[in-house]
Amino acid sequence: MREFKTNNSDFSRRTRRRVVVEIFFLLAISAFFLSSLSGVIPEWLKISVISISVLYIVVGLASYPKDKSFAEKFTIYLSNDSLGFSDDGKIRKLPYSDLAISKVLRKHDEVVEIRLRTTFGQTIKLRGLDSMQELYSELVQKVEGA
Repeated sequence: MREFKTNNSDFSRRTRRRVVVEIFFLLAISAFFLSSLSGVIPEWLKISVISISVLYIVVGLASYPKDKSFAEKFTIYLSNDSLGFSDDGKIRKLPYSDLAISKVLRKHDEVVEIRLRTTFGQTIKLRGLDSMQELYSELVQKVEGA
């Protein structure tokens, strides 16, 4: 059974990027509301939009330790007959016969995301794992061989 763990530096980089974009968005909204262009927008609406944006960012930052802990524990297992997911010590399995590779995203000729489709209509995105190219190669063999 092969296992693939989360790449912690990739998780941190994605989280940092998300936070920067959210703060930039908040600053852009605030600048717009402070400008003369927003004169027709009621004050209560301005305050509500900014408050909701700040709350969204604060909740995201507060959940970071929990998300990081989850990412550190998350593991993908490739066995002979199924794809396994584990985040809390329990392994949930999906048979390869229930999976199809729907899309592979590459960056600089390296696999960065694998999208799987189940026979139940669900989409599973695998990204931010160590050895994504190896994971993709093995998944192709196992899913197409099922």
